[in-house]
Amino acid sequence: MYSTSDAPLSSFATYAQTGGYTTIASSDTASVTLNKPGVIADVNGYGGFVSIGRWTKSSDTSGGTYNVNQGAPYAIGNPLTLTAGTGTLNCTRYFNTAPTAVNGNVGQGTLNSATATLDLSTLTLSNLAFNVSIGSDQSYAFTGATASLNGMSSGNGATFITRVMGSDVNAPLVAVAFGTNAPTSGGINGLVILSCTKPV
Repeated sequence: MYSTSDAPLSSFATYAQTGGYTTIASSDTASVTLNKPGVIADVNGYGGFVSIGRWTKSSDTSGGTYNVNQGAPYAIGNPLTLTAGTGTLNCTRYFNTAPTAVNGNVGQGTLNSATATLDLSTLTLSNLAFNVSIGSDQSYAFTGATASLNGMSSGNGATFITRVMGSDVNAPLVAVAFGTNAPTSGGINGLVILSCTKPV
């Protein structure tokens, strides 16, 4: 995942047919480009502040290869800095890429739900609860007790990488890349944008 503080949004090459990004680069890593022909699936975004997609059915210049059942999801967005405070925010799925099997043995799946609580006093996500359907693993649930913001956390057999993005510190967006092992499909991964708001 990359933020526009690493590289301005205008520096990314855009794939005209879908609006997805074909080149991703930051100030501290070499750029990676999707080789042609390639497919950019699950393109979505919010107001120029966040853009997501999933490279699939191709390869890239870093040596990555993926068939139609696999994918390399990305999130690019405006970085948002939160300061410690009090209270919590409820976070729910806003939009996402389709979860895929790492070994490509089954077709792409569906992210049925994704929720978490953003603790403003510790600036962490807690009570992460995800539910996916992929292959014969229908409504497979996995959880995380806590996940640090703008970092990587592992536990309960799942790994989460998070980045805070958006334009409003009172209603931040959190990009969460996830990976876990489903009982039959094996390793799966995906990406979701969580929208976090104050409890009603």
